Formats: sequence, structure tokens, C-alpha cells
Amino acid sequence: MLKYTLTHPEILAALGTAGHGSQILIADGNYPFTTGSSPTAKRVYLNLTRGFAPV
Repeated sequence: MLKYTLTHPEILAALGTAGHGSQILIADGNYPFTTGSSPTAKRVYLNLTRGFAPV
């Protein structure tokens, strides 16, 4: 059971569907996801406005 303040629905869905052997990568905007990850990987963007992530 996850008991954190992390309530981003897409992240919770990805964590909920992950099974044994699944891999999860959390990276910042400088990660080369076009070449460093599978094209079928689920990508979740945290910023609500382009180029801006409220803290």
C-alpha cells in the first residue's frame, strides 16, 4: 500500500500496474528518453504547464 503525498494519478496508475520484473525510471527533463528508453514505455509528465513545474 502506498502511503505518500504523491497523488499524481498517472504515476499511481503506472505503479499499480507494475508487476514483478517491471522497471520504473524517474528522470528529469534532461534525460534522453527518445534514445534511452523503449518506444513503448509509458511516459508521465509532471509539469502542468509547458516548461513549468510548480513546487
